[in-house]
Amino acid sequence: MDRSLARLVHHPFAPPLQLYQAERALGLLPRHYSSSSKQWLTRQRNDPFVKAAQSQHYRARSAFKLVQVNEKHKFLRRGAVVVDCGAAPGGWAQVAAEKVIKRRRIVEELEGGDNGSRGSNGNDSNKSASRESVDKDNSTTDLRDGMVIAIDLLPIEPIPNVTIIQADFLEHKTQANVRRALGNRQVDVVCSDMAPLFSGNHSADHARSMELCESALDFAEKVLKPGGTFLCKVSQCHQPLISLLPSCQFYQFIARLTIAISQFLMGGTEQELKQSLHSRFRIVRHEKPEASRKKSTEGFFLCLGFGEGKARVA
Repeated sequence: MDRSLARLVHHPFAPPLQLYQAERALGLLPRHYSSSSKQWLTRQRNDPFVKAAQSQHYRARSAFKLVQVNEKHKFLRRGAVVVDCGAAPGGWAQVAAEKVIKRRRIVEELEGGDNGSRGSNGNDSNKSASRESVDKDNSTTDLRDGMVIAIDLLPIEPIPNVTIIQADFLEHKTQANVRRALGNRQVDVVCSDMAPLFSGNHSADHARSMELCESALDFAEKVLKPGGTFLCKVSQCHQPLISLLPSCQFYQFIARLTIAISQFLMGGTEQELKQSLHSRFRIVRHEKPEASRKKSTEGFFLCLGFGEGKARVA
């Protein structure tokens, strides 16, 4: 398994989604934020969201990105059903569970795959028992209660009131497991905080980010109910010029103006994605919450009203 993943990582024409999943499974993604970097350690120590995540027991500072986008648009409502794609380590799933679940329930971990190779213990009997437990829970759960399903190829430590599926969310058997976990319920929100291993080539990183968002959108189309919500991370195709230019006010003004223009006149791939989102959703907004670092090129597309879109770009 590890050899095949390693070959995929080094393959020059590896599909972006499969490459992303292989990098995560091999533990390569955190390499960009190596703990040996003094700059990274200093930034972490001084980051208010890192401190807040620790004090509020969130698994990652990224949890506050979802908190802030939701505070603005209120799409995580009590009783809603949420599916988090690429959920590891689980910060977004924690936030979703806090927002949508009315009462405490114990939800067993549902492992993806049929051969046990992706499970936490590889035991088929335990896997079957886990699935039966989820089915039983669905049959007795008050349908007005919320539900959160977290999906990732990487293992996720148990989260109270969250169903965890360790699998590829694009595979048919994974989607079947999601439907089994849902019972007769429909999905209100599909969210994705997935990001590729950034190479420093902004055009390539942007393209891979778009690929991941499109993959999450493909999944969302299969499970979202009419009027549902989709939230995904994207990497914009512009470099954070402000951090590269001298502190002179003129240069800073030019940098901000350049970034504003590049955000308005988005690259072809991002524009095509936005047009695709507008054709499927009633409202499409680009959000950059405060918890997203200013120098980062990341942003989020928040899409409301699934199935109510128009074939045009607003």
